[in-house]
This record gives sequence, structure tokens and C-alpha cells, in this order.
Amino acid sequence: MNTGVTLIKVWEDEHFFEVSLEVRSIYCVSEIRFYTDNIELDELRRGLSLISSLSENEYVWSSGEDKENTTHYVHTRWYVQDKRGHIGIEFILDNKDSPPDKMRSHSCVVTELNQLDDFINQLQQFIKGKNSVVKGLLS
Repeated sequence: MNTGVTLIKVWEDEHFFEVSLEVRSIYCVSEIRFYTDNIELDELRRGLSLISSLSENEYVWSSGEDKENTTHYVHTRWYVQDKRGHIGIEFILDNKDSPPDKMRSHSCVVTELNQLDDFINQLQQFIKGKNSVVKGLLS
């Protein structure tokens, strides 16, 4: 099974949209749907560009909050794993539902700088509305 990340625009309104985020690690596949907007995703794109250019060694991006009575919690930590261009990504996905629909996953994937650059470019096109799918970070 390939590792990777897929972001799909599921539903769209004038100011925000619903996305499906799927994370595939060696050991599991997790998917969460949540609402976001281009401003939040552009923050992610800018942070990933800092990692890609090696200006920063770590970048953390979150959506939602990890507390009761929230709609979702998505936490990502992107970091330079080594000087050979390997990038580690940690994901915490929590749908904040009650049992039996509750889901919380914590997984990690490793990718390379060239894959991160491709992901950033796809994310930029997603933000501009030129595509509705971002798929990458494959290893």
C-alpha cells in the first residue's frame, strides 16, 4: 500500500467548503471530513513552503480544536527528518463525534522534498479553484 495524502473538495459554498482528507500510512488509512476555507489552506501552503525551502525545520498546522463541543480537530506536524531530503509528517485526525461514530487516529508518513514541492503546487491550484483534488506525498 502506498503512503500518501489526498484532499478532495466535497462541497462548496461562497466563503467556505467541505473537504475530505485521507491519510494513508504503512499501517492504516484514516479519513476525515471537515469545513475549511482558502485562507486556512493558504496558511498551510505558506508553512509547507518554509519546510520545502529548508528555511524552517518544523511547521505545525491545525484546523479545529482538540476540546469538547467542536466540529473537528486536524493537527499536522511537518518536519525535516534528515539532511537527505526526507520529510516526516505527523497527523492527528479527530471527528469529535460520540460513539459509535467517534474516530481519532494518529499516524505518520515520510516523504521527500520533491513530493512536498508537488503537493504544494497542487495545493496552490486547489486554492485558486483550478482543481478539486490534491493527491501526493507518496513514498
